[in-house]
Amino acid sequence: MSKHYARIPRHVLNDSRFGLLSPWIWRIAIELWLLCDDEGRLPSDEIICWSLHRTSSTWIEARDKLLNVGMIRGCVFVPALEEYEKRKERIDFYGPDWAATRLQILERDNYACRYCGKDATHVDHILPVSRGGTNDHENLAASCAHCNLSKGDKTPEEAGMELSKGCENAKIP
Repeated sequence: MSKHYARIPRHVLNDSRFGLLSPWIWRIAIELWLLCDDEGRLPSDEIICWSLHRTSSTWIEARDKLLNVGMIRGCVFVPALEEYEKRKERIDFYGPDWAATRLQILERDNYACRYCGKDATHVDHILPVSRGGTNDHENLAASCAHCNLSKGDKTPEEAGMELSKGCENAKIP
């Protein structure tokens, strides 16, 4: 298995369906996440048995339990499919106009980070997308990579950061 557990988002591990599993099936479910492709499709039963070092009867028992709790649908691992759909929605959110919008914001803010003043190469959503933020210019600010990544999905106040001049009309609830 060349993929790492870090690939599994926390909200997936907190999925209530995982709580319905016994520890050995929970482990198989995590290992299946690592085996499926980006769209959630599982490899063949033979590959699963070989990769997980399980007998076919053990795999069939685990597969049936995962089917019963709704974690497998056909040959698709549902948590991985749901994560793929979320990523796809996020990509669709930025859309084809994102490159132009990003350039407009960087130019508006003179390529200066509105948090620390350093050279800006990123555009930050003041109210994060994950919390209802949009691509409206009032909700965007130029930022350096450090400030954008350290702010994460928090508002500037929550992150202990302050917007400098040029973004004071940004909408922050």
